[in-house]
Amino acid sequence: MTIWHDFLLNQSAHITAQGELLFTRTTPTLSLYSPYVTELCQKSSFFVTGKDTISFLQGQLTSDCNILSPNQACPTAICNPKGRVIATGIVSLWEDGILITVDRSMKDIVFNHLKKFIFMAKVTLSELPDLICLEAGGTEVANLLEQHLDKPVDATPYAVTSDKHLQLIALPGERPRWIAYSTQVETMIELWETLTTVASPISTALVRDIDLQSNVLTIDAKLSEQFLPQMFDYDLIQGMSLRKGCYAGQEVLARTSHRGTIKRQLYRGSCESSQDLHVGMPVMMNDSDIGVLVAHSTTELANDILMILRTPAVEKNELLTVDGQQIDGVKRAKPQTSGTIE
Repeated sequence: MTIWHDFLLNQSAHITAQGELLFTRTTPTLSLYSPYVTELCQKSSFFVTGKDTISFLQGQLTSDCNILSPNQACPTAICNPKGRVIATGIVSLWEDGILITVDRSMKDIVFNHLKKFIFMAKVTLSELPDLICLEAGGTEVANLLEQHLDKPVDATPYAVTSDKHLQLIALPGERPRWIAYSTQVETMIELWETLTTVASPISTALVRDIDLQSNVLTIDAKLSEQFLPQMFDYDLIQGMSLRKGCYAGQEVLARTSHRGTIKRQLYRGSCESSQDLHVGMPVMMNDSDIGVLVAHSTTELANDILMILRTPAVEKNELLTVDGQQIDGVKRAKPQTSGTIE
């Protein structure tokens, strides 16, 4: 990985002590819709392989691993026995096993959690220290990817496009974007140099602001074991299956779905100074705490926030505040599923 890190340094990249990626070179004025590329240093991946990989993960993940194919990945979650989500991630086929990508803050927690349930299963969990993970987005990027690979690139969320040592997974959002995986440094350097002919390298904070627009909530260490997956609509994007059989929390999730008792849901809004907020702040209606802030824009490019709120309270249409700031434009935040290349 030294060659890759040296390459990033030559691109004016800098990783802070907190693991945040910054680019110190001056870039053109950006918007949330500008073409971009970045290394996903805030994500971590590990590899599950062995004869019992599918059956083992079927008992641990909320998604149905049987739908995975060379052309299809899916979002997933790991729950505790009460159905609360420990972490969310993306699963895809990789070589002779399955790749799981989660927020970096959850890597060790998820890894150690899964290890506890291996027992006699013929599976191996391993890290992939040589795996490089990029994210890129924008219509111009879509065109470049097709030229670079010399094949159509599917922008449907969680569709997979592969080429030799490179795998692309389309992400949900308001415009086409992808995660790119490879263990080949030369492959990723070549891809980076191609993309940066039109795309600007961006920081971790900007990536999070772009990701927020998709309305797909990432459960990291700050949000772990607080919410059911239905509260942020994982059941609408194949992130949760109730038909594949038993897994941790499945009984609670099935009972909740069948009884229609999901009283907290993901909502979107905006605040004048979203950068001053932090995850976990209570959302207030008058003097009543009706929910919690789960994501917020941290750059000047947006002022959006995501909240898990009690639906009956929101239906009163009264003023909501967080940290004394008025919340405007409150509405249900269902996952963006377009990904169409215009």
